[in-house]
Formats: sequence, C-alpha cells, structure tokens
Amino acid sequence: MPSIQALHRGLRSAQVDSTLVSWRQQQIAPVWRRFKRLNETAPAGMNLDEEVRLYTTSAEREKTENLATLYSIIVSLEYLERAYVRDSVTGKE
Repeated sequence: MPSIQALHRGLRSAQVDSTLVSWRQQQIAPVWRRFKRLNETAPAGMNLDEEVRLYTTSAEREKTENLATLYSIIVSLEYLERAYVRDSVTGKE
C-alpha cells in the first residue's frame, strides 16, 4: 500500500501536469488562431499546408537538427525547473 507522502506527491504531480497542459493550451491557442486567419487570407495559388524545406544541404540539415535538439533540451529543463520549484521533484530525483 502506498504511503501518504507518495499519494500526496502523485497528487501534486497530477496538478503540475494539468497546469502545464492548460499553460500549453493557452500558449498554442493564439498561434493557432493567427495561423487560421493567415491561411484564410493567403494569396491565391499559395498553399499554407504545403511542406517547407528547412535545409538544402546536409550541413544545413545537421545544423537544423542540432538546433532542434538544443531547443528540446531547453524546454525539458524549463519543465523540470518548474516541477522542482513546486516541490514535485526532489533534488535526488
């Protein structure tokens, strides 16, 4: 049977998860609205759903992938820092 502390930690973790989800939705909603508005007002013959190439050479591709990896690490650390500040994660974890 789980201890009271473990249950409390799980509850706090669930609260943090729901807070992060609502925060993420608040961040994405304005961007999505702008995208829809941009898509509706796009010039004739322009397809905004078309895939865009981010690189043309293998060096550019590697740079783009490295930047994407760096960005994901930064975002993960921000979430971890928020969880640590809220005492959802201990220093040992």
